Amino acid sequence: MKVITIGRGGECSVVVNDAKVSRMHAQLVQDDEGQISLVDLGSTNGTTVNGKRITGEIRLNPGDEVRIGDTVLPWQTYVTSGRTPSQSVKPHASVKSNTKGNMARQTNGDKQRKMIWIIVAAALALIVGGGVFWLLNKGESEDVPISPVTASMDSTATMKEIPEPEATITSDNSESDVQLAVAQDLLEKARKEKAEAERLKKELNQKDSVLEKKKAALNKSEEEVKAQSEELKRNAEEMEKDKQIIQNKDKEIEKKDNVIKKKDEEITKKYDDIFNDLVKDMDFATASKVCKELKIKTKPNYSGDTLKKLIKDNFAKKTEEAKKAMYEKVKKIVES
Repeated sequence: MKVITIGRGGECSVVVNDAKVSRMHAQLVQDDEGQISLVDLGSTNGTTVNGKRITGEIRLNPGDEVRIGDTVLPWQTYVTSGRTPSQSVKPHASVKSNTKGNMARQTNGDKQRKMIWIIVAAALALIVGGGVFWLLNKGESEDVPISPVTASMDSTATMKEIPEPEATITSDNSESDVQLAVAQDLLEKARKEKAEAERLKKELNQKDSVLEKKKAALNKSEEEVKAQSEELKRNAEEMEKDKQIIQNKDKEIEKKDNVIKKKDEEITKKYDDIFNDLVKDMDFATASKVCKELKIKTKPNYSGDTLKKLIKDNFAKKTEEAKKAMYEKVKKIVES
């Protein structure tokens, strides 16, 4: 799934240089089946498709004209990129206002790409020619003159195709999913660090066991005891250092436990908040369908609010993993 945020703010995937455009104006959403939808994010001046102002989300068809402020967006070019969300970049240039700009921009883009390929081919030819020239003149002089290829490479290196914008947002629910995923990643890292600290602690305990065995060996003879007593002293010092390390690791583990606990609370709260928001906007038919799918007992005379309360109560009794599964299931039902 791919999402592009559009607006005047610098944090948007596509930055539009138009005073009538809001900072976070709209979103383009491409689902896994390739269907593309447009969502107005509560902008001040609104978003129009084929001259009609939209509210909420609307599905786009090829050739639809999307306008925000005084700007017509070449929206189809935004969703045809092959990049993944983790490689998404912001555009190097703002979208200009132009009612006939889509075809002109596409034509100019083709010309730019052709020109870049011509320049790259010329630069490669210069590089090969410069290399042959250098090999032929290598024996005659140690001071090799600077090849004109350098200037050509510097000039062509800056002429790169402007990347097409992408983003990783789908809707309010998807933004929350992303936040949950980030929180879970942090939680997993904290757990791995805790496991590493416990592994070190186990190794230190094994060292303590080895030291005890060495103490028993000191009783073999007086000379051995004298020789090994020095070694024991050194080992004791190392053990004290190790114990200090253990204490420090214990403190770190305690901190990690607190972090994990806090993250668990945050994740639980996020799931609760997101699920409550999801249930709050359900109509009676959707709530009835959810109760039926989840096998929640109802009665014919129950109102929509009563059904929503039953769904929320059922969710609150679930474990963390069960809540996640229930959330995903209810989300699919709502979106279907």
